[in-house]
Amino acid sequence: ISGYALIEDPQREAALKCAQLARGGGILTSFDPGPLIHLAKRAVIRRILGLTDVLLPDSDEIKSLSEHGGDVEALLNAGPKTIGLKMGKRGCLIAQGKRRIHMPAFKVNVVDTTGAGDAWGAGFVAALLREPSNLEGAGKFANAAAALAIGNEGGRASLPSGCEVERFLAEYAESKE
Repeated sequence: ISGYALIEDPQREAALKCAQLARGGGILTSFDPGPLIHLAKRAVIRRILGLTDVLLPDSDEIKSLSEHGGDVEALLNAGPKTIGLKMGKRGCLIAQGKRRIHMPAFKVNVVDTTGAGDAWGAGFVAALLREPSNLEGAGKFANAAAALAIGNEGGRASLPSGCEVERFLAEYAESKE
C-alpha cells in the first residue's frame, strides 16, 4: 500500500479495506508511506500501521509516522512485524522484534535517485517472500535493487528486474574475491 492512497477518499477507504482483507486472509501486507504521508490523518496512520506486516519508510517518513518522532520501537508496537528503513547512501536498517540489522549501501555511480526507494521496497518485499527469515539477504537484495535504479536515468525505466539484481549481486561478490 502506498501512502498516497491514504490522503483522501475514496482511495483511502479502498486501501484500508484491501489491507483488512489481506490481513484476514493471511496475506503479507507492506506499507510504503511516501513523502506526503504527513497529510494523512493520525487515526488513519494508526489504522494502517495496525494492518501492516512490513513497513517501508525512509528517514524522513518515519518521523511523520510515529507520535514519538520516528521511534522504531513505538512503530513496531503499533503493528508492523518488520521495518525496512531506507537510509539512502547509508544503506538500510531492518528491525524485527529485538533484531536490528544495518546493511551498508553499495557504492555505485549515482545518475538519478528517482525511483530508488520504490526499487528498494520492491526488492525487500520480493526477497522476504522468498525467504521470510533471511533479513540480511532481504536487505542486501533491496540495496542492490536501489543501487541499480540510481545508476540509470528516470523512475520507472530504471527499475531493475529480479534477474538483474541477482546478476549485480553475483558480479559484486566476484569482484570481492
